[in-house]
Amino acid sequence: MYLGFPIGSPLVPDISRAVLQVTESDRMREIENAWFQKTKDCSASKASELSSSRLSPISFWGLFMIISVVSFISCTSYIGKFLYDQRYEWLNGNQTISSLFRMFIMERELR
Repeated sequence: MYLGFPIGSPLVPDISRAVLQVTESDRMREIENAWFQKTKDCSASKASELSSSRLSPISFWGLFMIISVVSFISCTSYIGKFLYDQRYEWLNGNQTISSLFRMFIMERELR
């Protein structure tokens, strides 16, 4: 029982005895029965209920929607930040769209 206490701690023997008492008592069986009950065999009616409620891609539409919105916002903000950082070059006419695109690709590869 050295996981929670340093080696040589005076609490180790007391805690070890308490854990041993719980594991050997009826309380441990009560906990096991409450949390890990043995399942009974599935009947034919229960099996048909289970098969009709299988997960499908439609079950995850909310998750797909959240991921899509977050991805769109992330990409838009990244491109917006890049254009904001390059605004003086763009406004002064020093760069064309193709040169901005090349800089965007190079900056992304450097990260």
